[in-house]
Amino acid sequence: MKTNRPDQCDGNDSTILSTGGLARFLGISSQGLHWYERQGIIKPAKTSNGYREYTSDDLCVLSRVRFYRQCGFSTETIEELLDSTPCNARELVQDRIRDIERTLAIEHAKLDQLKKNERLLEKAQHIPSVTLSVLEPFWLKKIYDTENGRLIPRRTSSKHWTQCLPMAHYYTARIPDGENGMHDLVGVGISEANLAYADNQMIEDIEHGEAIFVPRRKALYAVLAPKETPFLPAIFDEVRTLDPSIEEELDGSIYARPITCHRKSEGIQTYWEAWFPLKSPDEQ
Repeated sequence: MKTNRPDQCDGNDSTILSTGGLARFLGISSQGLHWYERQGIIKPAKTSNGYREYTSDDLCVLSRVRFYRQCGFSTETIEELLDSTPCNARELVQDRIRDIERTLAIEHAKLDQLKKNERLLEKAQHIPSVTLSVLEPFWLKKIYDTENGRLIPRRTSSKHWTQCLPMAHYYTARIPDGENGMHDLVGVGISEANLAYADNQMIEDIEHGEAIFVPRRKALYAVLAPKETPFLPAIFDEVRTLDPSIEEELDGSIYARPITCHRKSEGIQTYWEAWFPLKSPDEQ
C-alpha cells in the first residue's frame, strides 16, 4: 500500500481509507458517507466481511461535493458538475455567483427601504407637515378602480406585484382621465430604481400596458392623519386647510400611501404620506 497523504489525489493512488477515517477527514458522519453512496456519487469497494474501503479518488470526489455544496448547488447539479469539464463547472459557478450577487443586491434594497420606513415613522410623529418636494418616478399596477366610492377589483392578477414587498407599496391615487376628469384607483407601485429586481411577469405587465408610469414631478409632499373617509378627499381637504392658496398650483392629481395605522376607540387612525404634483409652467 502506498503511503501518500490522504489529500494527495493523483488518479492512480491505491490508498485505502476506512469509513471512520474518511468521515473524520471530511468532517462528516459515517451516515453521510452512506448517503452519498446511496446517491451513486461514490462506490466504495467492500471487503469479504462487509467493510467499506475508500480510495483517494473517493476523497477527491467528496471534497469537491462538499465544495459545491458550500456554493449552494443541489445534489442534482453537483452530479452534473462532477461529470463536467473545468470550463463547464466554472460557467455554473459563475451563474451561481450572479445569483448570489442579485440576492445580495435585493437584500440591500430591502435594507434601504426599511431605513426609509423608519424615517417615515419618525415623520408620522410630527403631523401635519407640508413641504415642497419631488415625486420620484414609479410604476403603478392597478388592483382596484373606484366607482361611485366603491372599490371594483380588476381582473388582472397582481400577486407578483404584492409579493415584491417591502420594495413595493400600496397606493391610493387620483389621476387625470382625459375628458372624464379625475379617476380614482388603488394599486401597488414599485419605484423605477427598484425595477431591476422585478420578476418577468412584472416586466410583461409593463410592456403590455398593464401598469401606469408615474414620471418625476415637482410636488407638494405631505404627512397627514385625516380623521375622515374616503381618504383622498380628506387628505386634499387637510392640505388645503393648511394653505388654501396652494390649490391653484396643483394639477389635481394625488398619490398617497399609508405609513402606519393604529386602532382607536372610534376606529382606525391611518397616517399617510401624499404627493400633490404641481402644474407645469405652461399650465399655470
